[in-house]
Order: sequence, then structure tokens, then C-alpha cells
Amino acid sequence: MSAFRGRQYQAVPVPGDADDDAELKHFRPESASDNHYGQHDPHRRSQSVRGVYFSSKSQLGRLLRPSLLRWIISLILSAAFVALVWWYGRQTSLTRRRQGLFLIISSVILLLLAANVQAVFRVAGNQLRWKLMASERHSAYQLDALLSIGSIGGVAKYAWRRKTLKSTLASLTWIQLYLGMVLSVCMTGFIYSFDQGGAGATVAGNVLVADLKHYYYSDSTSGTPSLETEYFAAHVYGESSYPYLDTPAGAAQWGGQPPLREESGWKYYFLQTSTDRTASAPSGRSVQIASTCVHYDIVEGQSGDTDSITYMNGTERKTLFNLQRAARGATVWSNTLSSDDPSIDCGPRCARVIVIQYLDVGEAATNPGQFFDCKITVSAVDGASLPEHALADDQARIVGGAIGLRGFITADRWQYVRYPREIVWGQRFQGNVTRVEWLSSRFAAGSLAMLDLLNPKVESQGEVPAHGTVLVVHWIPMIIVFGSLLVLQLVLAVGVAMYSNSVISPPDSPLVLVSMLRGVASRLEQHGLLLTARDISRALGWERYVYGVRNLDGKMMHGNYRAEVGQDLPPQGRFPDGQYD
Repeated sequence: MSAFRGRQYQAVPVPGDADDDAELKHFRPESASDNHYGQHDPHRRSQSVRGVYFSSKSQLGRLLRPSLLRWIISLILSAAFVALVWWYGRQTSLTRRRQGLFLIISSVILLLLAANVQAVFRVAGNQLRWKLMASERHSAYQLDALLSIGSIGGVAKYAWRRKTLKSTLASLTWIQLYLGMVLSVCMTGFIYSFDQGGAGATVAGNVLVADLKHYYYSDSTSGTPSLETEYFAAHVYGESSYPYLDTPAGAAQWGGQPPLREESGWKYYFLQTSTDRTASAPSGRSVQIASTCVHYDIVEGQSGDTDSITYMNGTERKTLFNLQRAARGATVWSNTLSSDDPSIDCGPRCARVIVIQYLDVGEAATNPGQFFDCKITVSAVDGASLPEHALADDQARIVGGAIGLRGFITADRWQYVRYPREIVWGQRFQGNVTRVEWLSSRFAAGSLAMLDLLNPKVESQGEVPAHGTVLVVHWIPMIIVFGSLLVLQLVLAVGVAMYSNSVISPPDSPLVLVSMLRGVASRLEQHGLLLTARDISRALGWERYVYGVRNLDGKMMHGNYRAEVGQDLPPQGRFPDGQYD
């Protein structure tokens, strides 16, 4: 052949060839009907290759197995990534070390996922090549590209060498599908972000905590404030806390975790501030504030035109005298801290507050008014480990009754605060005990929160807050990305396996590949070691080959077949079930 001109080859004797030739004399092919492996002879190095029975049903399971295994791996990796993001997203703050650890773990998971997607296409390409080889004739030059379509580069090379509209469109679709699945893995960087908006990380050290001994109402702790000052400060703090703590601006400085939280009543987590006062964060110290109220109907004095009311306690009529701040449409909260009546006392950390809601403007005078008797308790500080962490009983009672404190003290007199219906503390309750309990405990919790925020600070041991990072997760894009990736991979695995199952798809092995191409390789005789695919194609005269079935005994059904790549075989869309040599 002219293509080999100028290339000189010389057979080189190899030691042991004579022994091997002698040994080949003992090689005996098995009969076509023999469908089981013979006994292994340890004295013979060469073993006979025996025919097997091909069944498309059995092959389908073999084709699906590696693809489904890859799909399960993708499912596990996707679940691991989602779990990782969920766990880190729950953290109130991430230090640089934790953020770096997250990036390392997430990058490893995504790299493994991308590699697994690439392996999925390699498995699918290796299965498809036999179906394509059996459907159409190919030159040796095209076969060289077709056998490498397990890689994306091989797909592009096949389209370039094949140069047909069908193969070009199919190759472009395949490459686009591959790039889409790989890009979906890369797009995971858009489904989460790091936010440094005031997030607080903590490390052990000295911190500043509020002086809880008094409501100081100033930055100085040099003197002890009067009870009048404390009562007035407690009320102002509670009233001002509602618009501040319950707005996004008020909560943002604690990284989305405000210290005041509604948990079985209200729970307040005391703040701790860095010594340079640049960052604050909730600590592990907390108090629980709860309110229990009882409702009664006011049957006399409900119009607010007298200084007394009569309410019904079951069938018993009870009257309260010398009330203040009465008015039509008003809600009066009254604190009993200044009373010397021991029967009113509800405990060392409990405040007794009554609520009188007079008839609204324009409401019929025959309607009953609303009377609530409330007990507001403030627990001891949970997690307190140092004296400066404690909140004394007297301070707890001031906190609990802050909603009814005005700032004056007179024996045998209660304190009264009147609220109009236009503000939250004076809204119409309509006998709703739950709402009154919520408001009374919320006012107390807010008063304590503002005390902790505004009171003078003392240095203590604790967890030093510092600015950290919060992981923000966009869950809908995450579900779309990983959901589409898993669905496409499953469809690809099942679709390719079913499409390729109509022909024999040999195991992905170099030895099997050499055996299947023996019809092509035999034409090169002793040549071809240093030839390129183009040189070999020219040497073979650009002959066309097809992967097909040769019937060895002439039977139409369940005959003895041989699957091989040859020139004289017709393209076949389906290989028959039967015995193959």
C-alpha cells in the first residue's frame, strides 16, 4: 500500500516465541452449543474464549447499573451540599475560620459532583458508540473519533469528521446538555451569599455588660437614683421599646437575632458589648417574662365619670374606690408597687397590675366595661455566673410593673397611667385576655431590654462579640439547580441505556475493544504502530465499516452469531437474541 511507502518495519524475534507457538497448538475453540466456562487448567497459559447467550433484557440491567450508580452518587453529593448550606445558614455568625472551612468543604463537594457528571457522560458515550456504529457505516478515520465519544472532545471530533447534518446537530445537543449540567453545578455560587450586616461572632474575653442594680436614666453610677426616677425610667423605657425593637432597623444590629424574642411569653437575652464598644451581641444569659390575667365585667362606673368602679367576680360584686385618670374611651393601667396592702403582693419577682378599660366614645352606657387583674413575673437570670449578671428581686418587680408606673410614690395609693385608644397599649381589648397578657409582658420585656441597652456598663468576663459573617441561602434557586440536575441525569441514564440496548454493548474494556476491532486491525498486518488515524484510513482506502452480526450457521432464529466490525455487514438497528461466538 502506498501509504506505507517510506516506512520500514522489521520483525524482531522475541524470546519465547517458539514456546508460545508450540503452546498455541493446544488451543481448541469451544463448540457453539457450550454455554458454560470450562475448568481452569493451571498448566496452560492460554484459555479458550467461549460464546455466550445474548439477551437484551439482561443487558439492559447491566447498562443501567453504572448510570444509576452515578445518579445515586449525585443524589448523595447534592444532599450533602444542601445539608452543609442549611447547617451553616442556621449559624448566627461565622468567623473567618468557619467561613473558610465552609468554602473548602463546599468546593470539594461541588468538584466531586462535577467529576461525577463528567463520568455520567463518559459512561453514556461509551454505550452510545456501539449503537451509532451499528446504525451507519463509518470510515476508519470516523471510527477513531466515534470510539472516543466518551469525552466531550471526542464528540466534537466525531462531528467534525462525520460532517453530516444529523451528526452535527446530535453532537451539538450532547455538548449543550453536558455544558448545561456542568454549569448548573458552577451556578451554585449564586444560591448563597455572605452578609456582613452586623453579624456577631464571639470569642472568650472581657466584655461590657449593663449595670442591672438600678434604672439609672443617665451614664453615671456614682449615686443611687430615687425610686421616683427608677419608676419613671422603667415606664419610659418600656414605652419607647415598642417602635424601636420591633422594627428591622432595631434588630439588624444583632445580625437578625434580636435579644428580645417571643418564646412562651417573652424571653430577653442580655447583651454583651466589646470593650471598644464597636459590636454587641446577645449572650447566653436570659430572663423569662410571663403574664397571667383574669377578666371581669365592670357593671358600675364603666363610663369613666366617677373615681370608683364595681365589677362582677362571679356572682360577687366588688368595688374599687379612689381611682385616678378615669375618662371615657381610655384604658388605665395601674401598678400596686406603692401599696402597703400585703394581700396584693403576688411574690418576690411578681408585679400586680390592674387594667381598667372604660366604655368607648359613643358606646352605650349600659354595656359593661373591661377589668383585668394581671400578675407579671420576671424569672431569675438563667445562665448567670457572676454577681454582675444578677437581676435583684426589687428590680424584677419594677420591670414587671413598668406599664403602670408614673414616677410618684404615695403610701396606700396605686400608680396610674392612662392610654388613649390610638396607641397600642390603649387598644380596645373586647375581653381578650390573651392580648392583655401579651401587651403587659411585652412592655415589661421591652423595659428590661432598653435598660440593658442604655444603662451604664461594667466590665466582666464573657464572650467578646466581633463582626462576623452570616450565610444567606436562596432556597428556591437551590431547589431548581439541584432538582434539574438530578432529573436530567436520570433521564439521560435511562434514555441512553434503553436506546443502546438494541445492540450488543460490550463492557468498557480495552481488551474487548481490541477484539471487536480485529477485522479492521487485521488488514494492517504488521503495520500501523506509528501511523495516525488519517494515515491508517488512507492505507485502508477509506473503506467503510459497520458494527453488525454475522450468522455462523445460517439459522434464522437463535442461531450461532458473531458480533464484529466489518465491511460486508449491513447496518442493523437491532441485534437478535441468541448464542454469540
